[in-house]
Amino acid sequence: MPNLSQFECIPLGDDGLLVRLGDVLSEELNERARSLADAVEAAKADDPADDGIIEASPAYTSVFIDFDPLLLTHAQAEAFVRASLSAVSSGEARRVVRVPVAYGGEAGPDLASIAAEAGLSADEVASIHCGRDYPVYMLGFAPGFPYLGGVDERIASGRLKTPRPRIPAGSVGIAGRQTGVYPFDSPGGWKLVGRSPIRLFDASMDPPATLRPGDLVRFYPVSLDEFDAMSRGPGGIAEHREGPSGPTDPLERAAIRVVRPGLSTTVQDLGRRGYQKYGVPVSGAMDHRSASLANRLVGNRATDACLETTLIGPSLEFLADVEFAVTGAPSAMTLDGAPVPMYERVRARRGSVLEMPPVSRGARSYLAVAGGFAIDPVMGSRSTYARAGLGGLRGRRLQTGDLLPVGPAPARLADGDGRREPDSSGSPALQPFASGEPARIRVVSGPEADALGPDCLAAFTTREYRVSADSDRMGYRLESGEPLPMRGWGDREMLSSAVNFGTVQAPPSGSPIVMMADRQTCGGYPRLASVISADLGALAQVPPGGRVRFELVSAAEARSALLERERESEMALISRGPARVARRFAVTVDGERFDVAVEPR
Repeated sequence: MPNLSQFECIPLGDDGLLVRLGDVLSEELNERARSLADAVEAAKADDPADDGIIEASPAYTSVFIDFDPLLLTHAQAEAFVRASLSAVSSGEARRVVRVPVAYGGEAGPDLASIAAEAGLSADEVASIHCGRDYPVYMLGFAPGFPYLGGVDERIASGRLKTPRPRIPAGSVGIAGRQTGVYPFDSPGGWKLVGRSPIRLFDASMDPPATLRPGDLVRFYPVSLDEFDAMSRGPGGIAEHREGPSGPTDPLERAAIRVVRPGLSTTVQDLGRRGYQKYGVPVSGAMDHRSASLANRLVGNRATDACLETTLIGPSLEFLADVEFAVTGAPSAMTLDGAPVPMYERVRARRGSVLEMPPVSRGARSYLAVAGGFAIDPVMGSRSTYARAGLGGLRGRRLQTGDLLPVGPAPARLADGDGRREPDSSGSPALQPFASGEPARIRVVSGPEADALGPDCLAAFTTREYRVSADSDRMGYRLESGEPLPMRGWGDREMLSSAVNFGTVQAPPSGSPIVMMADRQTCGGYPRLASVISADLGALAQVPPGGRVRFELVSAAEARSALLERERESEMALISRGPARVARRFAVTVDGERFDVAVEPR
């Protein structure tokens, strides 16, 4: 049984705890991390009524504890971890999995530079790379991405100073003494030596990842012809696999038809929890509060699926009578040519058309329908994660002609068409925008802030940044014209470890990146800070080109801000009348969970 007597607990944002067992890459420390994560998951399973701890995800020598900051503090999460130690058990027998690789050329654009750096030929580097078994230390970054340790020191090479915006699926990379395989097209900073033709992740499998922590991977070389044949065969990366489409009878149940999809419209809920240990991002709405409010206004649960629109909204035809509400970034919406208010329940009649033109402020709007979108969940969520084709409608953005089914509408208190005079502002307490111009966003210190040197965090919180046009749901790249001073870091390489929504990474280029809803689960760049939960939605509403400043606050101030935001939102909803604030609760009785709706008299 692994010895877990010593570890360090470090806050990661205001909703995460990093349990660090060491900082040296070793199979012994990794076994401890995996055992501790399993123990926390086992303790959580023993108490299904305890929703405070969400999940535990192991990394190389650490474990990330994701928890609900409305229910727990860091100290309470740490106490839960320590109380879980009694459930630690020894690991299972190890599997050996063979993985084919086509080395060099377009498949491995960095092989030649690694060879030159090592004073070897490209063939020698490839031979060394596939000349040993690599332990799978963890899955992260992207669904099914295996972090493999033990790369020979002769070919170990640091990450790229600036990550590539797109790496093809199957690419095999090296970062220091780590190696791994990218299961999907994605950004990344590892140096690429080749490409594998096999698929490492399938959401229809249980578990969904081909590899698992503790396995041993044995690479072997294949020719380009063999690569092409294997990639098109069963289990290959080129095999066509369309994502889940929702209900099997969409024509019969469809309530909305997409006339025009807008710039980027996706189905989102509050995220896909419980799968970060497989490298699956949480995803979900970029602005949780606006999405939750839209659902609450039509009587849904806050966790139901809605539509997230970005900058330019869609045109939607209603194929049945439907009640809806729109929150977030305002626009001059019309229903059959008549203005539509924000933050109000509105009834659309069969045949009506809703137009959502470009937003007048912010970036993202949220449309909820009474009953929610009746799309089959994938791994517990309806959220769209387009990079891996998961969730939503066929795992992608909406397209012209798409049909969206709607579930049975919840009971409500008042009849009527719900129309009112347009009020695109809504209650001030419901607004998703940060105060000031540039937007003022609060952060707490990150795990590597001290190691980066005293000037780094000070510079980050005194400069003004612009959100780069190269930003998306995965990450916001920040531009100031001057790199962060990282004198305390030097040429250090960091073992990949957890990142969460709001983590501010400081790559060697000195241009910070804020991890957003579709972020990877782990990263190898130092974590300078974390955006507090109360301000994540406000940051998500800053459009490309928008200006932002960051202000350092304490963990206690971060939690107080979140509690105050929730209180203000609740009071604002109550003030809008009982017809729109039927409360829904999850109640557990004798281990069985019930959804309960409570309506005011």
